[in-house]
Order: sequence, then C-alpha cells, then structure tokens
Amino acid sequence: MFQISKVFSLLDAGKRSSIEDYIYPNLNDVNTKTKVFVVCDGVGGEAKGEEASKIVAETFGKMLSHLTNITKEDILAALDASLLRFKLFIEDFPEAENMSTTLTLACINKREIIVAWCGDSKIVHFNEKGIKWKSLDHSFVQHLVNINQISLEEASTHPQRNLITRCINLQTTTNDFDFHVIDSIEPNDYLLLASDGIFEKVSTSLLPQIAQNPEPNKGYLINEYCQNYTRDNYSMHLLQFEATKSNFLPKIIMGLIILVGLGIWQFTKTQNPKIPPTPQNKRISVDIPTIIPPAVDSTKNH
Repeated sequence: MFQISKVFSLLDAGKRSSIEDYIYPNLNDVNTKTKVFVVCDGVGGEAKGEEASKIVAETFGKMLSHLTNITKEDILAALDASLLRFKLFIEDFPEAENMSTTLTLACINKREIIVAWCGDSKIVHFNEKGIKWKSLDHSFVQHLVNINQISLEEASTHPQRNLITRCINLQTTTNDFDFHVIDSIEPNDYLLLASDGIFEKVSTSLLPQIAQNPEPNKGYLINEYCQNYTRDNYSMHLLQFEATKSNFLPKIIMGLIILVGLGIWQFTKTQNPKIPPTPQNKRISVDIPTIIPPAVDSTKNH
C-alpha cells in the first residue's frame, strides 16, 4: 500500500496578471489522505482558459475521489463528463468555443498509482538518486525530439516550444490521453505533477538535487526558483511517499506460532500416551466358620 507522507502544492500567477492554472484539491483542502491530484493549465490565447482548467480539474477530482479503486475506464468517463460540461458552458458563452486546457492526473490506489496526461504539463517520478520515470509532452518540440531533429537542450529554447499538439477541448478523444502505471514506490520517492511554468526555472535534472536538499519543505525550495522569475503561471502537486509496514507480517508470525504450538502439543501426545487407570483388585469376602473344641470331662480319669 502506498502512503503519502507529505504534499507540497503551489498555485501562483507568476508575472501574469491572471491565473489560468487550476489544481485539485485546492491549497486549503489538500492533505496526505487525498486520493486524486489534478493540475491543469488553461491554454493561453483562447477565451476562457481559466474556466476550462477549472471545469476539467473539478470534474476529474470530484468524480474520481469517491471511488475505491480507480481504473482507466473511470478516468475516461471523467473526460466524457468534462466535455459535456464544456458544451453546456459554451452554450451560454459562445465565444468560448475553443476553450482548452492541459491535464496531469494521479490516482492513488492501494497497490498502484495510475497517472494520465494530455498536453505539455508534466508528471515526474523521482528520488534523490535520479529520475525514475517522466511523461513525454504532447508538444511540437517533443515531436521534433522524438524524430531526432533537435536535442532536448535545443527544445528548451526553441521558438515554438509552447506549441502543443494535444489538449482537452471539444475535439478531444480518448486517444489523446496517455496513461502510465506506477506499481513500485520506495521510501522518499516523489511524484510531481506540474504545469509548464514550473519548468521555466526548474529543469527535470534539478529535481534529484531538490530531493537531496536537507530542507524538508520541498515546496519552499521550488517556489524559490520560480517566484519573481517565472513569466507564466506556475502550479504543482508534489507528493512525497514513505515506507509502509506490511499488515501481512504480523499475521504470518502469529500463524507460525500457532502451528508450532500445535506441533509441540501433538508430539507430546504421541510420546506420552495416556495410560488407562489400573483396575482395583476386588476384595473377596469369605465367611470362615469358628471351630470350638468339645469340652473335656476331667472326672473320667479319677
């Protein structure tokens, strides 16, 4: 079972005048018992980006949070519900017909973590030793990296680095979502869900160094990199995991104790068979007659 020990969350405008990012749960409600984490980044340049990110984050969060074991099908059902809410919103605000948002999602089940994403917001699984896994952006520059036309270093400064190839809008299909399952977590592993504003100043290669830093508040460290420096909105959920003791070990030990006890009892029983009680000898009562000698006449000899 995966146990979250700490959650560090950020939501900031950066150098922009408004916030189009949205996180679920919000800064006041997030805690270590939370099962569903969402980070969305409303697409700039389109009307109502802030509404798009809010609709998607709230729909996914509220639909999935009450489920015991979240599946890929549940996540896609939340996508359908989000698109329906988009349609209803656009009926009232026709100018928002192109409203769009990115999405990163983490669902914490008992034995696995399902993550999903659409767009260029990122998910990174790491610890102090290095990067264990990271999502691939749905972006134009990531496509160029995939086909070996540019390097990762060139992608970070490419003039079209903000051009995304997928996002959630009325044209989104289930094929636009990517999924990944994390079934192994070590103590002090971290899982980061973040909008692209975080990565203006925090590269993925810097994350293991943040994990190594003795400062316990990792959110403070990341905010120090971004605050007053990041141009875009920046938002994140950073989950820190701890080791959990298996509930099966005490049960196994108790079972062994019981088995050993039964074995000792059985051995003692076979080595010391129960001896049946010795029957008591019956007493035989015999009446013996008393013989009285006849009387002697002492006068006969005189």
